[in-house]
Amino acid sequence: MHTVIDIPDVAILLLCMLPLAALNQIKNLREVAVFSLLANVALVFGIAVVLAEVAPLIGERNDLRLEHHEDAPIFFGMATYTFEGIGLALPLRNAMKEPESFQFVWCTTLACLTAFFVLFGSMGYAAYGEETPGVITTMLEPGVMTTLVKIALCMALLFTYVLMMAPVFEVLESNWLLRALHWGPMETLEYRRSGLRATMVVLTILIALLVPNFGLFISLIGAVGCSTLAYILPSAFHIMIMGPTLTKNTMIKDICLLAFGVCAAIICTTTTVMRIVQGDGQGH
Repeated sequence: MHTVIDIPDVAILLLCMLPLAALNQIKNLREVAVFSLLANVALVFGIAVVLAEVAPLIGERNDLRLEHHEDAPIFFGMATYTFEGIGLALPLRNAMKEPESFQFVWCTTLACLTAFFVLFGSMGYAAYGEETPGVITTMLEPGVMTTLVKIALCMALLFTYVLMMAPVFEVLESNWLLRALHWGPMETLEYRRSGLRATMVVLTILIALLVPNFGLFISLIGAVGCSTLAYILPSAFHIMIMGPTLTKNTMIKDICLLAFGVCAAIICTTTTVMRIVQGDGQGH
């Protein structure tokens, strides 16, 4: 017999607000490395348990379909979102002891992550078929191990949040809000920076409270933000900065990638917004 404690989402997010606000006061990316390590350890543990749970279920479903043409834009948005760490590319390179090895490390990491994402997603769908939810941990049997997995994944998200917000704060504090931050006595500059970071934490928590459907929200962020960061802006910047020196093949590649990103972003955003407006798949 298992006792289930139903804690409201609002209470959970409010409990996370204080530690998130405190952790995001760290202003040196090197000091965040320890939290990234803890997040990775917790994430690996959670994923390993999930894979162990779903592996025995593979082959028991008879409702598997490979043709989901109507869901292709949603899938693209979610798939693109998995690479939301693209915003950390430059900050990580700048924080490396040997920046010249960045390209090899980055490409190798992306290749391994892509292979893992394909494996994890395929195993989840093979195990649960059409019933596969946006958050696969909701399908695990209640028990101590399931609880530990959810705690581990929550801790991973908690620590990863600090790393993901680093480029956001860098852009805000160095560009967009630079003048606002430096308006006033220099003695209180750090207090204003801390206030900005705490405000951003509260804002993200409010957004999380208002999200009606996790899967569609992820798809929307992937279609709008991650497509722009991963496909559109890199190609556009490469053309603008290196244009006169680019070879014909490189120019064609950049233009094709730019066009692909724009078209994909428009189609996926439109499809996802329509699903959200229609109330498709309500619930967290």
